[in-house]
Amino acid sequence: MSTATDVASTEVTSNTAAPNTAPPDRPADPPTPARRRRWNWKKWRARLVVLLMIAAAVAGGTRLAEARTGAIAQFDLETVTLTAQPISVESRKTGQITAVNVAPLQKVTEGQRLGTILTSTTSAAGLERSKSVPLTAPADGIVSGEPLPVGSIVQPGVPFVQLYDPDQLTFDTTVRVEDLPRLSPGMTATLRADGLSRPVEAVIQRVVPRVVEPTSGRLPTSQDRLQLVLVPKRAADVTQLIPGLRFTGTVDTSTNAGTATDGLHISS
Repeated sequence: MSTATDVASTEVTSNTAAPNTAPPDRPADPPTPARRRRWNWKKWRARLVVLLMIAAAVAGGTRLAEARTGAIAQFDLETVTLTAQPISVESRKTGQITAVNVAPLQKVTEGQRLGTILTSTTSAAGLERSKSVPLTAPADGIVSGEPLPVGSIVQPGVPFVQLYDPDQLTFDTTVRVEDLPRLSPGMTATLRADGLSRPVEAVIQRVVPRVVEPTSGRLPTSQDRLQLVLVPKRAADVTQLIPGLRFTGTVDTSTNAGTATDGLHISS
């Protein structure tokens, strides 16, 4: 009897056992993607403004430094005069001018007749003889001024007229002795004159020593002024200009820096 009861009890236990409620295996859920960062335009705009301000400050400082350096490198010149070495047309004998064949600023060639004079001589017998003598150009050039008029008396050593070579024009000015160390041959000057549409460039050539009387015993002082000679960089810029024309200008002392180390000297 007990055996049957045990079997029945076992069956009840088996039938009343809790079912397996574990969920079946399934794949894990994918990870949640990270939230995309929003573009912070205001922050980057502020950074950009700061960078632009820094760049502008650097550029401004550079320009200011360059301007200061450029100002230091500029040496102001006094009045500069376009000058020509005169070529005199003279007579070896005293005579009266009977003809004038040229006018101011006229181009002439070597050997060209510029005028005529009438000379008088006395023979061994005491007779007076007259002779026409032509006055010719000793070289190519341009008539720089008015020749002596007809009827004038010309004497040896007194020019009938003067010429100049347009390829030999120079610029003359004066500088103080104390300024010579700042200047050197080869430095470039920029010259301007009223009536000219563009400036003329010239190059420092030399300084002319000041002549002091030996008896005075005085040496040049720092306040003395010496003649500075410049030559045109391009002869074509001045061939149409008239000697005596006045200019103003500056010398760029930073030019020719390779040789401009010890300035100009007063040569003997």
